[in-house]
Amino acid sequence: MVPQSLWHPSLRLRILAPAALVALPAIVLLLYTSFERRDQAEQAITQSAERLASLKAVEQERLIEGTRQVLIALSHSREVREGDSETCSAYLRRVAPQFRSMYTNLGVIDTGGMVLCSDIAAAPVSLADRRYFQRALASKTFVVGEYNIGRYTGKPSFPFALPVVDEGGVVRRVVYATVDAEMLSEGLGSSDWPSDATIIVTDRDHTILAMYPGGKGRLGHSLSKGPLTLRMGSQPAGVIEHVEHGVGEVMAFKRLLPQESGVTVRVYVTKTQARAAADSAMYRTLLVFALVSCVILAGVHVASDRLLLRPIAQLTSASRQLAAGDLGARVAASTTIPELHELGKDFDAMASALEEREKQRLIAEMARKELEQHYHQAQKMDAVGRLAGGIAHDFNNMLTAILGYCELLLEDEDVAEKHRDDITEIQKAGKTAAQLTRQLLSFSRREIVEPSVLDLNEVVSGVDKMLHRLVGEHIQMETRPGASLHPVKADRAQLEQVILNLAVNARDAMPDGGYITIETANVFLPSGLTGAYLDVPPGDYVMLSVRDTGSGIEPAVMQHLFEPFFTTKGTGKGTGLGLATVYGVVKQNNGGIQVESAIGRGSVFLIYFPRSDGRVFQETPVPVARRSPEEKATILIVEDDPGIRDLSTKILSRCGYKVLVAGGGEEARRVCERHEGDIHVLLSDVVMPGMNGPMVAAMLTRMRPGVRVVFMSGYTDDAIVRHGVMERDVPFLQKPFTPERLANKIAEVLG
Repeated sequence: MVPQSLWHPSLRLRILAPAALVALPAIVLLLYTSFERRDQAEQAITQSAERLASLKAVEQERLIEGTRQVLIALSHSREVREGDSETCSAYLRRVAPQFRSMYTNLGVIDTGGMVLCSDIAAAPVSLADRRYFQRALASKTFVVGEYNIGRYTGKPSFPFALPVVDEGGVVRRVVYATVDAEMLSEGLGSSDWPSDATIIVTDRDHTILAMYPGGKGRLGHSLSKGPLTLRMGSQPAGVIEHVEHGVGEVMAFKRLLPQESGVTVRVYVTKTQARAAADSAMYRTLLVFALVSCVILAGVHVASDRLLLRPIAQLTSASRQLAAGDLGARVAASTTIPELHELGKDFDAMASALEEREKQRLIAEMARKELEQHYHQAQKMDAVGRLAGGIAHDFNNMLTAILGYCELLLEDEDVAEKHRDDITEIQKAGKTAAQLTRQLLSFSRREIVEPSVLDLNEVVSGVDKMLHRLVGEHIQMETRPGASLHPVKADRAQLEQVILNLAVNARDAMPDGGYITIETANVFLPSGLTGAYLDVPPGDYVMLSVRDTGSGIEPAVMQHLFEPFFTTKGTGKGTGLGLATVYGVVKQNNGGIQVESAIGRGSVFLIYFPRSDGRVFQETPVPVARRSPEEKATILIVEDDPGIRDLSTKILSRCGYKVLVAGGGEEARRVCERHEGDIHVLLSDVVMPGMNGPMVAAMLTRMRPGVRVVFMSGYTDDAIVRHGVMERDVPFLQKPFTPERLANKIAEVLG
């Protein structure tokens, strides 16, 4: 027997060696093709950087042109051209909310460089040293500024200016607007650009105005002396390749039009990712080629046995089906050869495992997407709720003064009769605004509520007559109260509001008439039951169902159903707060909502309130407090809002009380020290600058033991209010209040 060696190879080696030699040209060709693809990938990165620079340049040009149009519009207004500081500032504060998402400051500068007016309430400052202001005076045209730190906001900003020129060509004023540089950086983000790309926007001095990602720490950094800036020269656009810290990088730049703006967009992209992707593709191709070569060599090895060819072909076919995504491919029953049969069984076991794993992955993916959708919806509703609550709080202060003075004027016999109708109309409008404010507070879950244990059937029965009048005679309405209904703990007025809003929504869906069914029942919600607005723990609930036979809800509308101010009704036919209020009330009471609808077949709203174990509250009538006060009672009013402070003083003075006033905690302390007589009641706002209401109350009760305290506020979703009012059970007056309510509350506290 001849021993095996390099000179006496085995038959297997003799067969495999020629096959391996045949594969060498293919390997060389494969490597050449891979390097070609690598070069193409780098070219694609360069082209991508150029496209991205052009795209971001267009976006910045739109920002500049949009700002120019805004400043032109402002410069044409009479308040800006001719108004004094107060008139102009008031006008800018009125229009600023329309542009708050774009600009941090709108203002007007006189020719001496002093800020004449601004939408930010602050002392005037001088901008005479700002270069953009100087250029605006000199050029008499729209000017794009440079990076600076705003003297009002203290933030990095990007300014623009437009001179106001009279008919004689003389500059009278300069209108300016500033863009938050950090907001500008965030606006550069995009999902369709290379992950390792960096975008920088510079001004005429090559100072960084915006940068994404990681722009916060780099804003204001100068690139004027950098080698890339020198290589850019005065070219309007171009691409520069360079090496940074041993890494190849491409920088594409584009100067904005008009080039007088001096703004340049730079896009930096490394070649590392492109090279890594090309190398990875090459390695994968080589690996696949090696596997294919092995399969070919195995086929050569067993080619002498024709009985194996067909089973192997069947196994190969099943493998390819599996690779193509057909997880149902099986081969065990395709052959009777014991060895291949075992191999087929192993293959089938692997395919079954892959199929089961893919099923589990798809289930997990669906669950993840549904959870993300719920999370994003909750975030959106919470953000809008915070905004609505803040707006409602400010409105309550204004409405208190409006409604209070209206009632005082109507009580005044000296007011001419011809003016009373006008005052009444103002009062009606104020009450309508107050109702809208209450709806905003209900939606944002910041409304003062008085929860008690209630029978939902009794609440539905109490509003039954009102509902019949509300929906009209063309709609038939039926109530189906549930038997032995569990009690719920909630505010009665809020529950009535939910029922009324759902009934109105159902009525509007049936302009030609139909049926509304209101039903209550005890239900148990199991775990795992979820929906877009149904995120509650398992347990016993009381269900309120409102069903209609209307037109149904479009799928596109369904996802916006409970958003505030979203409405499908025509202009003037709805505020868009009805269902938003329902959502706020339900969430405030730890409940959930389900909505089912079919086009042309109607809708049903299912509201779930947690079951309460308490006893149903039986309301007893409370007599209205008399308005005639004790003659010697002295009231100290602490309120930072002058309008509400003056109104409260007039109301209580008319009622015969002696009134002391203070605009804050320190002033209240001085008034208390100077006043020699008794102070019977402290009437204090809760949220004030410096000392808040509970702090003022604590201070004055130490100085004047026995003084009684009454708090007032626009809403209570604040730690100060909860600690000062709810936890200590201090009498509370909700804004907006009427003179009657204020007088009754003081009389009630005095006993």
